[in-house]
Amino acid sequence: MISAPIVLSELFSHISRSIIVNISGESGTGKTTLALYLIGNFLTLQKPYEHSCIWVQASELFPKKRLHSLFNARNEKLEYLESNIYVIPKGKCFNSYRDQAQVLRHFIDVESELPPDVKFIVIDNISHHLRLELSTHSEIRDSTNIIDLFYDEVLSPLLLYCIRKKIHLILLHEVSFDMKAEQQRPFLHKLYSRLDVLHIHLLKLFNSHKKKMKISCGDAQWELCYKIENTGFVWL
Repeated sequence: MISAPIVLSELFSHISRSIIVNISGESGTGKTTLALYLIGNFLTLQKPYEHSCIWVQASELFPKKRLHSLFNARNEKLEYLESNIYVIPKGKCFNSYRDQAQVLRHFIDVESELPPDVKFIVIDNISHHLRLELSTHSEIRDSTNIIDLFYDEVLSPLLLYCIRKKIHLILLHEVSFDMKAEQQRPFLHKLYSRLDVLHIHLLKLFNSHKKKMKISCGDAQWELCYKIENTGFVWL
């Protein structure tokens, strides 16, 4: 068993050098829990606590109960996180790809509406509505135009904004099976492969409660096995 401080230190080292973090995996592998675990520990790593996070609930509601189970034993940290994780849109997820695009563009354009000292933006998950939008178009040309517009009007401005503001962008992705590679890959992985990112891919292990985390950043690659319990991750 590996101690949590060692794993967190290694992950934080990679995250601190990466503007973009991609977290992908099948349902039930813990993508949302991992994002919450990382930002919760990162925001409360050192006193005085001073940074905040914007959590965009694109297709999944913010996991408030999970936040409590992860940090309930540390009341001071939990109180800080509850006050400094700003969830948008409030009380609901986006209804469509167009709603998502409009809101993401808006809070970049209107910086005065952002909370102070934003360190992270988490989008859970960014590919859901785009995938639904593409499923309604059968023509390759239409699909290509939608993807190009998404990159030019939503993703690229968001990345440039995060680079300029030194904000870490954590993107949660759905996965699909790639027949050629014979493996699960993030939806539209070729689009995100253009970017210099930290990739974290979560996998279920066959006939086991254990799961595997594959981490890659440039030429560096490493793997961890883990289990998810109510209080967080157990690193194996």
